[in-house]
Amino acid sequence: MWLRPIALLAVCISITLFGPCYCSATSPNRFHFTNNLPSLSPFLSATTSFLSTLFTPPPKNTKRLQLRNVYHQGTHSYRGLSARIDLTPDESAHASELVEGKIRTRRIKTWKPKDITPYIQAHNAGDAFGVQKTSKAMDWDEIEVDAPDVEDRETLLTLAKMASKAYDVPKNGSDKDWIVDGMGKWNLSESFGWVEDGIRGHIFATEDNSTIVVALKGTSAALLDDGATSKRDKENDNLFFSCCCAHVGWTWRTVCDCFNDGLAQQTCSSSCLTKALINKSFFYPATTDLFNNISYAYPDSQIWITGHSLGGALGALIGMTFGYPTVAFEAPAERMAAMRLHVPLPVKKGRLDALPITHVYNTADAIAMGDCVGSTSLCAISGFAMETRCHTGKTILYDTVGKLGWGQGINAHRINIVIEDVLDEDWDKKVAKASAKAATNTQTKFKSNKWHLPWHRNDGEDVGSKPEKLGSVPRLRDENDCVDCADWKFTKD
Repeated sequence: MWLRPIALLAVCISITLFGPCYCSATSPNRFHFTNNLPSLSPFLSATTSFLSTLFTPPPKNTKRLQLRNVYHQGTHSYRGLSARIDLTPDESAHASELVEGKIRTRRIKTWKPKDITPYIQAHNAGDAFGVQKTSKAMDWDEIEVDAPDVEDRETLLTLAKMASKAYDVPKNGSDKDWIVDGMGKWNLSESFGWVEDGIRGHIFATEDNSTIVVALKGTSAALLDDGATSKRDKENDNLFFSCCCAHVGWTWRTVCDCFNDGLAQQTCSSSCLTKALINKSFFYPATTDLFNNISYAYPDSQIWITGHSLGGALGALIGMTFGYPTVAFEAPAERMAAMRLHVPLPVKKGRLDALPITHVYNTADAIAMGDCVGSTSLCAISGFAMETRCHTGKTILYDTVGKLGWGQGINAHRINIVIEDVLDEDWDKKVAKASAKAATNTQTKFKSNKWHLPWHRNDGEDVGSKPEKLGSVPRLRDENDCVDCADWKFTKD
């Protein structure tokens, strides 16, 4: 069947060069050229147009990437373990079929630290004072780089698929296929659960390695994946995303002792929290080690980051640290963790929206919205204090509750819901269809003016405001007015 287009192309070329022809009835082996046949110009024009689209390279401001490597950095029982697996060209092509699509780019301003080493060394040594000192003394270079065009739906969809792919273990990922490095001697064939126990980064690269996308997989929260390794990460989650040591009630097992209940208002020591995160949390130092290994392997590549849930939150922290453009999906709010870790910031306080980070999440996701709280919430029942609600950078918020009538919970936190039910269609078209359906069924009709955003702004979608014109993607906004843990008083002692 594939020979037919080639034969057609040969006929078109002969017609173009010599004019139309037909076979004589008396001399079937001879061709007679004539001008009496109808003009084939329209046909040739259409054929030429088709062939030009077939062989035209993609626009200059788009990139296509393939899965190249998988990097692993150990935590918990495997701290210091570094490993990677390299995919063959056939394996890379097969794995990349599931992440079809293009990434459109745009130019943005970002900042690169001139020397991040003293800060990382202080973190790894558990030196809270050194972390604060080196963070404040950091020097930066302001540069312009290519970054994903987050206002393009297909770009977001491709990145979301990459973030989803980060949950997969490579098909050939037996222990013997991993190249092991890092501190200590590791015999992976005698170890169980090491692949799940750590931070993993899937590396998608352009053909010339000029750009790579690191899709980060943190860990699966126990309320979504009831695995043993997930339960071990509960302490780290509660250090990152609770107001103060997961001190929610008298029945809770706290993860630090920085709180004081003896006053009229709950009080928490900020300096104590900083020490607790630096000394007890495995996530941030493991992720910085992972990116040191990746940047060493790709020294001349431009690095972008994506990730889902905890992977997205960690990606945002790394994006701040190294100045990498980052797109996070349904990530728990990481701004408070960044402040407590004293992540070096090139922008003044109050300008966190200038960071090269974009958070994409929907209002039905109670985790990303910071609404999975209270003694009866599934997060609390599972032992997770997911109390933060303020993100850094810019936000693309899909109002799936107000515009589509979804109920809020944790099901909308899943990356497959984002891919299949949020990013599968232009937002304005999806909302129009939902509105039309609701109008024909008054029993299921929803009212968007009963939904409030987690921060209070006059931004065109708050209560009483005139609805904004929708596009293929919700507009970029900031969360500068967002406030975390308003019921707590934080002290510097």
